[in-house]
Amino acid sequence: MSNYLGPLGGKMTKVDERKMKFSEITGNELRWVQTAKLESELVTPDQQVVARLVWKNSWGSMATGESALGNWTFKRAGFLRPKITIRKAETDESLGAVTMDFRGSGVLETSEGESYNFKMSRRNLTVLDSNQNQILTITPEDSDRKRIQAAVQVERKGDRPDKLAFLITLGWYMILLITQYDGSDSGYVAMITAVLVASA
Repeated sequence: MSNYLGPLGGKMTKVDERKMKFSEITGNELRWVQTAKLESELVTPDQQVVARLVWKNSWGSMATGESALGNWTFKRAGFLRPKITIRKAETDESLGAVTMDFRGSGVLETSEGESYNFKMSRRNLTVLDSNQNQILTITPEDSDRKRIQAAVQVERKGDRPDKLAFLITLGWYMILLITQYDGSDSGYVAMITAVLVASA
């Protein structure tokens, strides 16, 4: 059964109609792994790639999320009132935006009228729906700062697979945006400082 994009570190490939059902994934079955300075892969326990996040360069905030269920571009805009703009890849079609606070948390408002909360804590990032029901959690793990890894835990079943793929990728983008998007240790220090202040 060909459910995946390809092996870890492999080239993105097309998949058949039996795409991986993100809605059936529960527990810590997925993991984000930084495979290069500007690239991360979302992998299964058997090292199959189901999504990627690729940064355009080491000094900007533009990144592209790739999966069999959709492709998106993310970019940070603003300083005092930062937000993340989201578009369908290779188009100008807006899919929504995340309004962020100084803690690194944010509220996503989609073009479809849906709302999601991204809550950053000292230990993880949690994604909730508009009713504050928990959808998923991304938990970074202690590792080499240049090669961050994180466990992804899907908390509930029934969400659309393309929605889960999108939320998981956006959540990882937000974590890396705060920690490493400028390609220097200053991003890491800023994240630690913001999270400690928020958790105090």
